[in-house]
Amino acid sequence: MKRVKHPFLATVILASTISFNSASFVSPSFASVSTASTITPGTFVGSAGRIATSSDGQTILLGSKTSLFFSTDGGLTWSSPTGIQSQGWESVAVSGNGEVMLAGAPQSLGTNGNVYLSTDHGIHWSVPASLPTNALITGNGGVTVVATLDNKKVFAIVEGSYFVATEADAFASWTLLASSLPQSFVYQMALSFDGQTQLLCHNTGTIDISIDGGRTWNDSGAGTDYWVSCALSADGTKQFVMPINTYGGRVKWRDTSLSSSWSTIGSLNSKFFGSISVSSDGLTLLAAPDGANTYLLTYSGGGWTQSDLGQSSDYYPDAVISANGTTIYKRSGFTAGHGGGSRLSKWTLSLNAPFFVLSSYGETRTVSTVATGFTAFSAGGDFSTYSISAVPPGMSFSTATGSLSGTPSVAAPSTTYTVTATNATGSFARNFILLVEAPTVPPVVAPQAIVYVPPMTPEGAPEVTFSSSSVTCSLGKYSQSPKSAVFTLIVENQTVLTRFSNRVLPMWLVPWAGETVDFGSATLTSAEWTLQKAWKGKRVTCITLAYANNATGSTSITAEVPN
Repeated sequence: MKRVKHPFLATVILASTISFNSASFVSPSFASVSTASTITPGTFVGSAGRIATSSDGQTILLGSKTSLFFSTDGGLTWSSPTGIQSQGWESVAVSGNGEVMLAGAPQSLGTNGNVYLSTDHGIHWSVPASLPTNALITGNGGVTVVATLDNKKVFAIVEGSYFVATEADAFASWTLLASSLPQSFVYQMALSFDGQTQLLCHNTGTIDISIDGGRTWNDSGAGTDYWVSCALSADGTKQFVMPINTYGGRVKWRDTSLSSSWSTIGSLNSKFFGSISVSSDGLTLLAAPDGANTYLLTYSGGGWTQSDLGQSSDYYPDAVISANGTTIYKRSGFTAGHGGGSRLSKWTLSLNAPFFVLSSYGETRTVSTVATGFTAFSAGGDFSTYSISAVPPGMSFSTATGSLSGTPSVAAPSTTYTVTATNATGSFARNFILLVEAPTVPPVVAPQAIVYVPPMTPEGAPEVTFSSSSVTCSLGKYSQSPKSAVFTLIVENQTVLTRFSNRVLPMWLVPWAGETVDFGSATLTSAEWTLQKAWKGKRVTCITLAYANNATGSTSITAEVPN
């Protein structure tokens, strides 16, 4: 297949005009990371094999040089497929919901050299009739299998040929996507949520990328090296690769929504092999370099923070983090002779509970009149999804951003809608009240002048600055000069103090103000708080509200207090 140099493939995504102005995205903040526990399913040896897990980390598929194991309860109990053991399992895959499993064993590591498929959580296994059998690892790269998080597609590389199967016919028919790939020996593949974006890791050569589901491939621009592992965020924009030669095992990454350039992160120093895995949002990276400990890297405020989880291994480590970012598994413990017993370790990551504010908490509209709605802003904690108790007729709600928009189509009395943000730790909710009035027939009156109320639209982000003794929040630019300004400082999830520039605005217009307020201490442009020692190293959020001519506007910023 022809491969063309193409250093930048993804579409640039423009940022929303109202958002937390930190650095486009912020990694989850972990309340705690558990101590590693050993959950060895049985005796398994050798350097071959991989680990795969479902999105929630409950379903695990583990292949080794001699055995194949699976668990559907987070490693508490294990099973082995009957009739297909005693093979060298080079590649394994699990769909997002854990229902579909694949395992590949080339002849040089076992006896059959086939791809095996289960579509019922590992209970029954079979060899797909439309795939080549008796695959060899030498010369053409053996067997590599992958599955999408959306549970709709599975892919297999068998002796250099690339195949796909879909849920439309229960993964029975496999279609040939390509009779050859840019490089013959593929160590690992990475897929976006739906499989449209794909990365290929080769033993020698480049990192190749496809943005059309594997039909065509291009050079990603990462450079030439001995690539052993790669990973993708669910949307395919955050891309990670691990080499072992030129860059000494340091992970390279890029966010294609921001830049086409690759840069190195962490200090992992992989001596030979290793593996990387990333959460679906692309903000929590797991790295298991060869001959070193296991590392968790999280992104926040424009940089990566590396944490050492321990659990070193000598040869061929493999580790995976679940797509929801809450569970880690790592296979380790090989001896210098590439044999001996192995162990499977598990970590559990506890997220901080979510906390957010709404841009508006109530509204009155007439039927068929466009509503302002609201947008949710995170003010601490982390969450993977929003929900709403009901969606008003004619309007739409985004579970990704927590925003309500549209045109009410049915008259209704004042109705309370509950918006909830949820993660694995817990949930947090706020209420929005909407009154939709029926249109009225206005009386015939003499024409009057129309009074235009200009909106208070944010045109520039607020700013948080730190000195040795204070924290200052500046309002940012709005479409008109404010007559009153409000500043609320939140440290982690706790409201510290709300400062009003004057008494023009009533407190009920600022529902996030908390119990402690101060009138007159702020100016129309900024507010200042005394920096507390306990705040250092913590995330602070400043929520601003500006008012003029019967219009309000609000925006926020999150930053980390320097140590």
